[in-house]
Amino acid sequence: MFQRPNAVQVRITLDEIKPKIWRRLVLPSTWNLEQLHLAIQAAFNWWNYHLSEFQIGGLRFGDIEKLTDDFDSQSRVFDFREVTR
Repeated sequence: MFQRPNAVQVRITLDEIKPKIWRRLVLPSTWNLEQLHLAIQAAFNWWNYHLSEFQIGGLRFGDIEKLTDDFDSQSRVFDFREVTR
């Protein structure tokens, strides 16, 4: 019988930087996008100073309160705390 994996492996690569900078993370499969965001911040030793957003399949995910105040208010933002797997 198939069992859902309890962890996922992701590779994060920074664009437009030479040489390429990347990290491979193994994370719980139950984490949401907010938790993924915090893991990326920790992996690159960043301090969460900048606004962030995930774009998946043409949809925007992030902190609704922060992202709805930006210049592109035509595009709906979905709460990144509600998205898993």
